[in-house]
Amino acid sequence: MTCDDFQAHYLARDGGADSDAHLAGCNWCRSRIEELDAIRLQLDATAMWEAPSDELEEAIVASLRRTRGPIAPTNRAWTATAVAALLVVVAGAFVLIQSRQPDWDIALPASPGIGATASVAGWNTPAGTRMEFSINGLEPAGENEYYEIWLTADDGRHVSAGTFTGPGRIESFAGVSRRDFPRIWVTLEPNDGDEGIGGPTVLDTGS
Repeated sequence: MTCDDFQAHYLARDGGADSDAHLAGCNWCRSRIEELDAIRLQLDATAMWEAPSDELEEAIVASLRRTRGPIAPTNRAWTATAVAALLVVVAGAFVLIQSRQPDWDIALPASPGIGATASVAGWNTPAGTRMEFSINGLEPAGENEYYEIWLTADDGRHVSAGTFTGPGRIESFAGVSRRDFPRIWVTLEPNDGDEGIGGPTVLDTGS
């Protein structure tokens, strides 16, 4: 189950063993539970699903007449339903857009000889740092290799923020604040059972 799948099921109150297992193993989704609960409350509100008042419908129709000219007569029930659906979509889009705005967005320069471009957007949460990487042009990792994301503090302490195998959009979470671990970098690691840093650096914000 992906993070998007879990959040869709959670908002629909359609949980299950798969959702419980995903939440237990995903720091990122656990960090968003309060935000998802707030969206749930908005979706549960009766007003979200009520048909708009006659006054609201008439105001919208009048506004359309001013900008587009006469409007052909239509079924009032259909109009009310359409306006209500429009309001729900707009409200939902606003909530999602607001929740998606990153707290910071920076370039992730490639090391010399690495023909790749990358950036990372980050969200500061009470549980740590959620990140979304956009990586292009990076060669896929070999059969016995993987890329690993690291955050490093000024005193040299390292925290792993997950692994991936190729370019694209990568979502990651670290249980530390980027304020305390400002350096973000990526290494290409051999799949040899050693969890330490042993491979070359491919992307790096610098110290």
